[in-house]
Amino acid sequence: MSKQDPPSRRAAPNALRGAAAAFVLGLVGFLIPIVAGLSFTVVRWWVSGFSEWDRAHDLRLLPFQLAYPTIGTAFVLASAGWATYAPRGTHRFTPTLAVVSAIALVAWIVIALGASDADRMHAPLGMTEQLVEPSALLLLAAPPMAAAIILTTWRNRRAGGPGARRESDPV
Repeated sequence: MSKQDPPSRRAAPNALRGAAAAFVLGLVGFLIPIVAGLSFTVVRWWVSGFSEWDRAHDLRLLPFQLAYPTIGTAFVLASAGWATYAPRGTHRFTPTLAVVSAIALVAWIVIALGASDADRMHAPLGMTEQLVEPSALLLLAAPPMAAAIILTTWRNRRAGGPGARRESDPV
């Protein structure tokens, strides 16, 4: 774009770019815990010399152990991708990821501290029919998505987006 374009055109928010970044980074966030968990399990087998029964047991429990970290990491990275690439202007990914991660982590800790003992009493890993409870999925998704919404809104307003107060507006 040239310098003659109006400021609204130069600094327009890009929802498609944000959605593409959220999708790609969400996939990366989904794969990181799976690769890390499988690598850790294989190295542990190699170092400890586990039997075939132990390996089968580990593989049966692995999806249940990796479900929440995989979903949480995917939501954090996807939200950081959206908050970096969708708002007006240019923003760096690493600080955005740090802010989204910090907000999500604090929210998850508050949610965990507020959970009753009845919420924590559930069947052992691998003994339930559902891999992830729908309510738990909502609690995993809400904090990083809320952080991304707040960051995107703040960045759009700071860059002169819709709803931003202009200097010419009366106070």
